[in-house]
Amino acid sequence: MIDKERYFKYLSKHYKESKGTYNQYRRCFENYILKCDEIDQDNIDLFFDIFKSNVQNRAFIKSLIKCYRINTFIDIPKSFTRQKKKLIRYFKLEDIKILRKRLPKRLRLAIRLGWNTGLRISELVNSKKSDYNFKKRTIKGTGKGNKEFKIIFSEKLSNELKEYFETIKGDYPFHYPKVKFKEKKFGYEFKKHCARLGYENVHFHMVRHGLGRYLRKYKGWDIELVRKRLRHESISTTQIYASAEQEDANDKMEELFGGKHNEKN
Repeated sequence: MIDKERYFKYLSKHYKESKGTYNQYRRCFENYILKCDEIDQDNIDLFFDIFKSNVQNRAFIKSLIKCYRINTFIDIPKSFTRQKKKLIRYFKLEDIKILRKRLPKRLRLAIRLGWNTGLRISELVNSKKSDYNFKKRTIKGTGKGNKEFKIIFSEKLSNELKEYFETIKGDYPFHYPKVKFKEKKFGYEFKKHCARLGYENVHFHMVRHGLGRYLRKYKGWDIELVRKRLRHESISTTQIYASAEQEDANDKMEELFGGKHNEKN
């Protein structure tokens, strides 16, 4: 649960002289806690999906991160421009196939591991070589809320990871050397190399979103199974993938209403 009083005290302290901003951020906060129960990438993405990425909402999220001192890397989407660019909220299987062939090896293996397991960026970047069991094809670690996890991945990926680990020094296979902020650096490199392939303004968490949607829509997984696979604390966080199905249905109906069949009638 999010401590409301803490945020309201933060607003009173920093925006005491600006009533407009104070009231604006307070309204945004009420919207946030209405749909989200934690301050993390999953819930922030959900917030932007519902309330859109505008200047007001992005500024509010930044204030939220400062107030609660969130140390993990959070990717905040940029504003929508007048140019018609294809902005994506998750990776599809066809995107994953392209990226896992054309990204640099470290990122290529990271995206395959993310698609296999649904790892968060912090869990991936902070994983050690000793966390991987190539015989059992599992990775273990400590996730959100200090909860331990153990997730299985494919045999093919197991062989490729083992090969890769033998070629690198150090205990952390997804660290960039001589960098203080490991997650931020990884996120920057991922975004930069994806942009070169035509994927603008993306972040690693979209792999996790894509996996959830893929399991729900194309593999027919029950929403509770998806929750367990992605290790969501609350089923309400996983409901975003159920909502996505409704969006698909609406799109199909729009095609029907605007199609030739409708014009003839």
